[in-house]
Amino acid sequence: MANDRYITACSWGLAGFTGRGFLNLNRIATLMNYTNYLGIKTDPDLKSLYENKRWKPLLKLIKVNKNKAEANLNKGLVHQLDSICEKD
Repeated sequence: MANDRYITACSWGLAGFTGRGFLNLNRIATLMNYTNYLGIKTDPDLKSLYENKRWKPLLKLIKVNKNKAEANLNKGLVHQLDSICEKD
């Protein structure tokens, strides 16, 4: 499950094992079309991954997944709700 792999990636990230963290995050991004861009971008448990060269491509992939999932949604409303979520 995507949530299990995400939690595992967070655990590996907190332990300083970035390779294993990226392995799990890439799996959910590529095989499970993970879409929580804002959540992953700001998760402090993944802070050890932020400076790694694999971080930006991973975020880009998740952003693409998010855009595909939201293709038929009201973009203005999505943006407004994302802003509210980010402020909260």
